[in-house]
Amino acid sequence: MHCRSSITLWEVSCGSPGEDVETYLRECPNISFVGVNSYLCAEWLPDNSCNRPASGMLEELRAPLIAYKISRNIPAVTETNSGKTPLTARFAYVAVGEFGAPIFAPWALTDSYPEDYEPYVLADGTLANGAPTLRDAYTSLAQVLPQISYFAGTNSLKVFMSPLPGQRFSETAEVNGFSVNVRGGHDGQAIVIHKTAHEFLLLGYRASVTFNDPSFAWPQTRSVKVETGHWTAGGWVKSGEPTYGVNESAKSLDVELVTPQAVRVSW
Repeated sequence: MHCRSSITLWEVSCGSPGEDVETYLRECPNISFVGVNSYLCAEWLPDNSCNRPASGMLEELRAPLIAYKISRNIPAVTETNSGKTPLTARFAYVAVGEFGAPIFAPWALTDSYPEDYEPYVLADGTLANGAPTLRDAYTSLAQVLPQISYFAGTNSLKVFMSPLPGQRFSETAEVNGFSVNVRGGHDGQAIVIHKTAHEFLLLGYRASVTFNDPSFAWPQTRSVKVETGHWTAGGWVKSGEPTYGVNESAKSLDVELVTPQAVRVSW
């Protein structure tokens, strides 16, 4: 294998041996990363059509990214499913949040694959099929994308979603040593970033995040700040207040992420 040109990205169709990534990076030093064309399907037919859609389990979504996390490679998704299921929106949160993928791209907007006749955009320009769910994912990610990229793959960032699409979920996990509980339904999902001791960034939709801390009781609650906004090159820009509540008896703070948004919590 010989490579002389200045290449920044190399796409590899799903199914190529993972060890090829190491060969590409070694023989073509100008490649920044090798992206995977990952089409998920539970049962492929000989003509490369999908007879049975993928379930969208978390392990299924992580598998192609783990396979391409080789040597210095940054896993990226250069093509993936485009259709009516919430699989792609879930895959986006896993790829960007857990692996820091610099690129995440569905195969097409006006066509669909591997399932047929399920485009995101119809011929008259109407959004359809999986478009609303994917828009929710992209809209929420865009609010704090620089911070997601910075903390992705570390203990300071945690992605929360149901094990399978369509399920309600409740998960309690530590994010950089601080326990949080996230609940969601209707294919909602969230990302929690623990920036500093008592500063968190939350993003997502159709989910809620609960914190427990002795500070959530009077008079310490006066120092609690909960605000919606977005991240820019200059830092956090506040745009309003989300829906949230403090239970002083339980010493807990609950933040509702109903629509796609980013929330900054500090105390």
